[in-house]
Amino acid sequence: QIRVYKVTGNQLSLEHKTPVEGMPRALQYFQGRVLVGISLTQGASLRMYDLGKKKLLRKCENRAFPNMIVSITVNGDRIYVGDVAESVVFLKYNKTTN
Repeated sequence: QIRVYKVTGNQLSLEHKTPVEGMPRALQYFQGRVLVGISLTQGASLRMYDLGKKKLLRKCENRAFPNMIVSITVNGDRIYVGDVAESVVFLKYNKTTN
């Protein structure tokens, strides 16, 4: 489950919860959306979500990761994903296809 909170002054309030199939292990803000590294029963997935009114909306997904994602770093339209065993994977986001 991914939970979204809203900060207003000194108050923290739960906006909504989004169910996911696996365990979210890494989160990173990216161009107005959020990247989430999720551990699945077989391999891992990198998903991009957009904020909706009732839950996060899945925009795109890459399941080409054999191991658990532990870190996500971004620089412009480049995404660097670190996993438990394979080191770092470099991705380039193309917004015309996603």
